[in-house]
Amino acid sequence: MDAKRFERYRHLRSPEIVVTSPLRRCLQTSMYAFANGVASGTVRIIAHPDLQEVSTNLCDTGTPLDLLRTEFPMINFPDEVFPDAWPRSADDMPIKEDTIYDDTPELLYQRSVRVKQWIKDLEAAEIVVVTHGSFYYFLMNDWFGRPGASRSFTIPLRNGCAKTVTMPGKVDPGIEFGAFSEEIGPGYDVTSIREDNLPRVYRWGKRDCGVFTDESYR
Repeated sequence: MDAKRFERYRHLRSPEIVVTSPLRRCLQTSMYAFANGVASGTVRIIAHPDLQEVSTNLCDTGTPLDLLRTEFPMINFPDEVFPDAWPRSADDMPIKEDTIYDDTPELLYQRSVRVKQWIKDLEAAEIVVVTHGSFYYFLMNDWFGRPGASRSFTIPLRNGCAKTVTMPGKVDPGIEFGAFSEEIGPGYDVTSIREDNLPRVYRWGKRDCGVFTDESYR
């Protein structure tokens, strides 16, 4: 990462893995920010289909794997995380309707649980997730009622903004990942992660967001 780009991401310490949506705008963002780290072997970028945006519009539906692997040769597209139904050939385009990626609250909630557990199981102390504004609400899982079928309490992230989270068991010496001390970490909220995937329990005070639990108070 060159000096100018590093200044933009100065709150990161030593990210080892970047997990990104397989939609081109997220793949391009990941490469712009971390291409030098990938080239030097210090960073791996992995595309995961569960991080794609929520709608079934063409701009949110994705691209066959053969094309993506050609366009982004420095990014990993593991066969094991892309279902067989995801087209490999450029002759067929992905379709989200009537699949596990369809735009329904229950399916969106289920894939948010899947991808959070997959990320938690990665062997890395610092992980960057690149995803989309609407799916971010499902990752945070902070709803007035049923996930996706009620109003979200999660503060939206603007383009290019980020939020830190802590993960049990992912610890750097002396500082739990995400629990940054003054002048070390970012100026945005710190979030911890629970072991369960339950919807938010309390209206006020600590916000139980499922795997992500916001320790701040409103």
